[in-house]
Amino acid sequence: MKGFDALLAAPLATIYACIIAMICSKQKFSTVIDHAIDNVKEIQVALFILMAAYAMAEAFMSTGVGASLILIALKVGITAKTVAVVGSYSNIYTINSNWNKLGEHSQLVHLSSCG
Repeated sequence: MKGFDALLAAPLATIYACIIAMICSKQKFSTVIDHAIDNVKEIQVALFILMAAYAMAEAFMSTGVGASLILIALKVGITAKTVAVVGSYSNIYTINSNWNKLGEHSQLVHLSSCG
């Protein structure tokens, strides 16, 4: 399909997702659209936080603050191995807490699934 780009694919995918959601959840079109708009609002907040974090990182790196923080961390004794260990433990904790939340809300997941 020549000329098929994101400006055409995004609305088609949204309409297709709404149709599938209407069939699976047996809800009206307006309800599905309201839920979609709420989800987009949450995504916008997350993207704004990422944008602000990128701006802070850019400011730190361009002024030399980032390099000085890295040098201070190296002098204190923080290495890539210690960061990797702490990161892996925090990921395991996050996965376990999300798994527990999924168990608490399993009824909601079951009710919202197709079938």
